[in-house]
Amino acid sequence: MASVQFSVDASEISKAARFLAESIGKMDKISAIAMSKAAASAKDRLAADVFPQIKGGPTNWTTRGLRYWRADRDRLVAAVGWNYGDNSPTDIGFTPKAIGVPSGRYMEILSRGGDRSYKSTERKMRQAGLIRGDQFITPASGGVALNAQGNLPGPEYRRILSRIRAASGSGYNSNASGSRRSRSRRQKSDYFMMYGELGEGARFVAHRVGPGPKGGTGKGSGQRGRPRTVGYQRGFVPALFVTDQPNYERKFDIQGIAWGEYQRVFPNQFMSALDVEIKNLYK
Repeated sequence: MASVQFSVDASEISKAARFLAESIGKMDKISAIAMSKAAASAKDRLAADVFPQIKGGPTNWTTRGLRYWRADRDRLVAAVGWNYGDNSPTDIGFTPKAIGVPSGRYMEILSRGGDRSYKSTERKMRQAGLIRGDQFITPASGGVALNAQGNLPGPEYRRILSRIRAASGSGYNSNASGSRRSRSRRQKSDYFMMYGELGEGARFVAHRVGPGPKGGTGKGSGQRGRPRTVGYQRGFVPALFVTDQPNYERKFDIQGIAWGEYQRVFPNQFMSALDVEIKNLYK
């Protein structure tokens, strides 16, 4: 799981300490304080154990996505983990902002393994009829520039969707037209769909590379070939492969790390909070 919820568990607390906390009417307050501090410690432990294992290091989006949710005396529930969009623990007061791909979605895949769900890019390509509903895409390292984590940046995905006429929705520019002006602007970064034999469907999204036409050919020249004004580069390489549903191996034991740290810290924090409340009685 990309997030772990904690409910109050006083089994590690001595009966005497529990009786004392209840007798002064502070059991819920003390528990909430201890739970919140234990959840904060679990967050730090996840950062220390998981981030160094991420290829190329965590992105700022992943780092900011890791957080913890406090408990309070009226709701003894705490949590720790990565922002999961609409599936974050909203029942304990967290309201996510609907921007970007929530880091909890891909961190959950890394923590449990299994099939990857479709991305917005794949959904738009399916809606445009470019790939089938059961097909996915994966970047080809030789055809696009990947970041340190081995991923294709979001702006390049949007550029590709515009070029292959699949762009739509908030955050996307209009689809590239076939005008001379549009072609001249995209001659150094141009994409198109490459299909296989009849019935085989899409094989990959191609990226044009290499030199452009030499000119002196095409309509009116008396020579065969494309006119130089078209501006298309001569060669191409795969940029995005069209594949079956990707499957990932489990990378991190997020739940085990979080629970281990929480259970280690909670009893000590409970006793510290109890000590503070007792001292306050005699002030």
